[in-house]
Amino acid sequence: MPVMSVRLSEKELKLIQALAKEEAKEKSSEARELMLDGIKYKMLLGYKQGRISLGTLAEKLGLSLSEALDLLGSLGIPAPISYDEYLQGLDTDDDIFAVRHPQANRTRSQPRIRNETCLCQKHPLN
Repeated sequence: MPVMSVRLSEKELKLIQALAKEEAKEKSSEARELMLDGIKYKMLLGYKQGRISLGTLAEKLGLSLSEALDLLGSLGIPAPISYDEYLQGLDTDDDIFAVRHPQANRTRSQPRIRNETCLCQKHPLN
């Protein structure tokens, strides 16, 4: 794992130490977790301010679109589409997929995988 040196104020260090102690973690683990939470926060803020799309947010956070929608909802951030509209889009996508690639026989319970290829090995599916 790469190492990065960061200068902290006494106040910042004490906060990290207190949080690490509360959660019975090493200071370095707590600092990494706080940094990742801060990165997620900045991405969510970017989405809320319209600087990044839902797809970009989901991709950068390593989430599916539905997980990103759930996360936005849990934080009270309005999503661009309702859950029902999202499900309707999935149904439409599945219908189009079935017409174009009937031999693949994919169902909603089988999530799409990036760079997935049709069973005929000729058509990328995404």
